[in-house]
Amino acid sequence: MLGKLSLPVATAAAAALLLVGPAPPGMAQTSDAPSPENVVASFEAALDAHDGARAAQMISDSSTLLGMDTASGRKQVQAWIQDQVDHAVVIEVGPLHVNGSRVTWTARVSRSDWIRDGIGFRYVDEEAAVMGGLITVIGVHVRAPNQSPTNASTFIRARTLATASEAAAATRPSNWLGLVALVVSGVFAGLYVASGWAPRAAGAASLQKGRLVPALARSVELRRSRET
Repeated sequence: MLGKLSLPVATAAAAALLLVGPAPPGMAQTSDAPSPENVVASFEAALDAHDGARAAQMISDSSTLLGMDTASGRKQVQAWIQDQVDHAVVIEVGPLHVNGSRVTWTARVSRSDWIRDGIGFRYVDEEAAVMGGLITVIGVHVRAPNQSPTNASTFIRARTLATASEAAAATRPSNWLGLVALVVSGVFAGLYVASGWAPRAAGAASLQKGRLVPALARSVELRRSRET
């Protein structure tokens, strides 16, 4: 059977509940999958770094490519990825816009075969659908030459996105839980000592036990003597 909680333990338990409180939004999810924005950032960074294997790890088995090129299934999309790598693709990206599981962005893309044809780069509007940390659909639509974006100065090399996306992925709910556990354990230890319940060896003088309760008793006794 469970016994009653002593005052220090009950106080510590209440403090722990107050500290933890309701779970933050990220903890309410059952999956540790990275956000759609981080998945897309890592995918574009891998392509720009010519790391086809890493880029392929971020697509689902049933992924689909639409628009400028068309591919269906992991094998065909992997072939498209390898084609980008073989032609030394260079990718600069603008801001990523997230709407639920959908991410849209504009990229400035260059390839060796385009350069041979006299085309330095093209602006491409892209979109991706992400589920369970994997890209399921990629849309690639080339802009007309006279439709250059007005915010071209905001474009950055895609490979620089890798550091930011990996850092975000490292901040997981498990890390947050570890911090909470550390704080709560400190509260338990502090209350345990302050309330005079620290264990001591037989015959050894206690530095904590007996201070708090007798002090309260003396205060009550002094107040009663004044009232009488």
